[in-house]
Amino acid sequence: EVVSDDDEVTLTVKRLRRQPKISVKLQYPPSDNLPDASIELFAGENLRRAMLTRGIKLNDKFAERFDSGGMGDCGADGTCATCVVSVGKGMDLLSPMKQQEEQILKTKPRWR
Repeated sequence: EVVSDDDEVTLTVKRLRRQPKISVKLQYPPSDNLPDASIELFAGENLRRAMLTRGIKLNDKFAERFDSGGMGDCGADGTCATCVVSVGKGMDLLSPMKQQEEQILKTKPRWR
């Protein structure tokens, strides 16, 4: 189907809702020799996705997988635990864990 310049789409926005932002402080392991960093996220934003889009490396291709014991990551399936982070403060600001995440991290209560 050919669309001409006369075709128009009109969207009516009922309301815009301002989402609160949160600041996340990143602390790397001393062995990484990297300075601490901060990023700003929208409340409810996926932490893994937000960190990756901001250029923060999470996975190590040589990391041992939780699920299979092999190497590499699962590609965001939530099964290998190679991109987990330790939450030092603000756990109450995170969304509730899903069942799979609870099972994988049951022995690591500060990890997400």
